[in-house]
Order: sequence, then C-alpha cells, then structure tokens
Amino acid sequence: MADRRLADLLSFTRDGEWGHGEPTDGHSPALVVRGTDFQNVRYGDMRSLPVRYIRSDILERKRIRPGDTLIEAAGGTKDQPTGRTVLIKNKLLEDASHPLVCASFSRLLRPNVSEVDPNFLFWKLQDEYAPRRMLPYHIQHTGVARFQYTQFAENFPLYLPTISIQRSIAAVLSALDDKIELNRRMNETLEASARALFRDWFVDFGPTRAKAEGRPAYLAPDPVPRPPWQRWRPRGVGMGAT
Repeated sequence: MADRRLADLLSFTRDGEWGHGEPTDGHSPALVVRGTDFQNVRYGDMRSLPVRYIRSDILERKRIRPGDTLIEAAGGTKDQPTGRTVLIKNKLLEDASHPLVCASFSRLLRPNVSEVDPNFLFWKLQDEYAPRRMLPYHIQHTGVARFQYTQFAENFPLYLPTISIQRSIAAVLSALDDKIELNRRMNETLEASARALFRDWFVDFGPTRAKAEGRPAYLAPDPVPRPPWQRWRPRGVGMGAT
C-alpha cells in the first residue's frame, strides 16, 4: 500500500473535443459526453448526449474505451465544484449509436491496468471529490470555473492498496452501482406505465369509450361489499369502540 500520483497511474490522457454541429468533410459523428451528462451516463442514459462531428483521425485517437474515466475540467458551480468523474462501462459503448468522446471541458483518463484497477480508480476519485479534498484545485476568478488537472495529477497523493484488494473493493461497489441502475430503470418503467394509464383513463377516457362501443371496459370489477360489521369506522364509532 502506498501513495501514488494520478499522472503515474495512466497509460493515456487527453483533453476532450467539441467538433462541428453539422456534417463536415473529413469528420465523423460522435456522441459527446459533457460534465452535465455524467450522472445520466453513469447509469446508461445517453438521451442528453449531443451528436457532434469530430475530425476522423482525432476521433479514432480520442474515442472512449471501456474502463476509461472522464473528469470534468471546467464548469461547475459554488455548490458543485469541478473535478466530478464518471466511469465508462462496456455496456454503454455497446448501446451507443456512435463512438463516444468527452467534451472539450472534460478530460479522458485511461488507467494503466497493471498499476490500478479502472473501477477502483473511479471510486477513489469519487471518494476524494465528495468530501471536497479536491477543492483546492477548483479555481474561479471570472467566468467559467476550471479544475487545475495538471497540478492535481502531478501532486495530489492517492492512497492505493494492492491491486488484488483494489479489485475486491471495486467489485463490491460496482455490484451496488449496478443494483442502483437496475432499480432506477425499474422506477422509470413504472412511472411511464402510470403516466400511460392515467392518460388512458382520465384524459382519453379509454374504459368509457370501450364500454360505449360494446367492448369490455377493462376495469377491475367492483369489489364484493363487505358486511357492515367488517367495514372500517372512525375510532369511537360503532361496535367495539373504546
């Protein structure tokens, strides 16, 4: 176990790209991940990612790969400083309609897997960010706030256990993250179903129209009335009240 510097743990790192908004000769389409997209991308949601056209040779060199971590290098607010990170999972890239690159206000970090587990590196950076230990590298004189990445990467100590312990810790945390993603998707499905049901019943009056057209109203039948002594009464009313 030892303190290491981020710069010594990476096999590749580059600033992001923004490219052009319209098709351009010598450029290829890509989905661009901005800092504002990090939370959605973490859980596999790419709906907010803009399609931009990146110079083809640059895109090939800077396209995101599984296990890469992106770090926000500019933006942020007083309550949400720069330095946020997101881990890019293989499934995200498999589901993407185009290659992914990070935006010009972010930076790609590709870990050297012989030095650090990619999942552990993400969680480690999260652990440093949440209690604001990275805050000294967040600067804002005027305009856009910036994260002093080079100073952070070369000077900030990251305490690392052995690679085997890293993998064990990362496996547990990643399993919890996958569970959160599954629950999030289930909630979205239930919410969409509830909205569709509400619209059908109370906006389009689907059951009413179905009944008027001689079709089953597809509503649950009225419940069988309960005997009076089994019905709920306010406290202090009816038999057995105390």
